[in-house]
Amino acid sequence: LALIKLSVANGKRAEIIQLAEVFGAKVMDVGTNTMVLELCGSESKLEDLTNLLEENIIEIAKSGLVSMERGKKISTTKKV
Repeated sequence: LALIKLSVANGKRAEIIQLAEVFGAKVMDVGTNTMVLELCGSESKLEDLTNLLEENIIEIAKSGLVSMERGKKISTTKKV
């Protein structure tokens, strides 16, 4: 998971939204001069998108690998 904060000019907003859609990113926030995208996927997918948006990036926040077992099984982790 990554959040990408971008600086955007009004003329570039539609172009960035289209690019986000191609990568499966969601627009999480739109401000007067900024936009925040959320991207879930591989490190290479994130790298490809950030390379294309490089000149507009203000900030990136990423999480590491996160997973959960599917189905009804419940974790048996003890609470202290």
